[in-house]
Amino acid sequence: MVDPALTYSLMPLSIGLVCLCLGVYVLTRREDQRISQAFMISMCMVLMNCAAQFLLANAPDVQSAASFGRVMYFTGVLVFTSFMYLALDLVFDSKKKRILEKKYHSIAVIFAMALASAIIAGPFESGNFGYWPEPSYSLLAWLVILGVLSVIPLVMLIGLSERSDDNITQQRASLVTLGVIVPFLLVCFDMFMVWSGIEIVHLTSLGMLLSAIIFAFEIRSNPRSLSKPVEMIVDSEPTKELNIKLVPGRCDLVKSKKVDLSYRMFVSEIAAGNKGLLITRVHPDQIRERYGLVKTPILWLSGQPGPDRLDPASLSIVQHTMIDFLQKSPQSVILLDGLEYLATENQVDKVLRLIYSVHDAVVITGSKLIVPIDPNIMTTKDMAFFEREFFVIEDVTPRIE
Repeated sequence: MVDPALTYSLMPLSIGLVCLCLGVYVLTRREDQRISQAFMISMCMVLMNCAAQFLLANAPDVQSAASFGRVMYFTGVLVFTSFMYLALDLVFDSKKKRILEKKYHSIAVIFAMALASAIIAGPFESGNFGYWPEPSYSLLAWLVILGVLSVIPLVMLIGLSERSDDNITQQRASLVTLGVIVPFLLVCFDMFMVWSGIEIVHLTSLGMLLSAIIFAFEIRSNPRSLSKPVEMIVDSEPTKELNIKLVPGRCDLVKSKKVDLSYRMFVSEIAAGNKGLLITRVHPDQIRERYGLVKTPILWLSGQPGPDRLDPASLSIVQHTMIDFLQKSPQSVILLDGLEYLATENQVDKVLRLIYSVHDAVVITGSKLIVPIDPNIMTTKDMAFFEREFFVIEDVTPRIE
């Protein structure tokens, strides 16, 4: 006769392997994204917890059960912490919350709680489905820790949903809320059954699987969170709220003697979570220092050979670089600062052909293109050609020198 404990324990072990495969799938599809890496780490923790449940159920004696139970307690805290991180990072993608800012302090506190719960874990008793924690103060303390890790994101997500007028944000917050609360509810249900003396198949691992599916769906269906670059905007001026709304699939020509407005528009898009590419006549080090664009790729229009440089006389390379970026990063933004320079190094009609090709790629990928230009440099005829292909934005911002 097949041991019921072995039959039951195959469920959490199978769920752990499914979650690991889910993590690998998301990571391989979005391997260059931090949120996908965090999801993969979370799924590894789920696998460890499910493996501990498998070993606990099939423990040969009480001493072995106590060891496996401590691992389950320890990894359980880590799993719920990772769910909390995913929930906050998926929804609050344009602002860093305090709970995520103090990274090393948070890690120390979480590991201390996980270690404390593992030390006080026990006792464990054997039933129809193998060993499982007995009702005790240590079990109650573990549930309190998991409850705190679930309530913190729950309160923040509910608050965001109530404050936001955006239906998409409300829907995302509601869905992610389920990913946080479902595993905790099933853990509580398992423990309630234990305290009631009713022996049924434990559903803790099933709650983790449901959360994993919810988070994976959010990561795969939400390009904004997936393409979010990690930037440190060091200057408050560029990130001011602008009264200019950039539309996906549109090319904007910013007519101004100064390029600051265009850069502020670009930085605002990056701060909002969009992936970007900057092509400029200014040295990249100066741009990074001025606007704090740490991770965003910056290419320098220069005739001198070197890394991260584009030869302005090679329009085909410039064109290929921009289109290739748009195809690999849909719904992104490009700032091309140096249109006048390209026009001086090449014939205007060739520059126009470049704009035509890039314009089509912007429309197809739902991206945005920002091109600053000084109308005093270009001839009236050439300006008319460019204005016909762009949505024109006049810079009326007063300059304070």
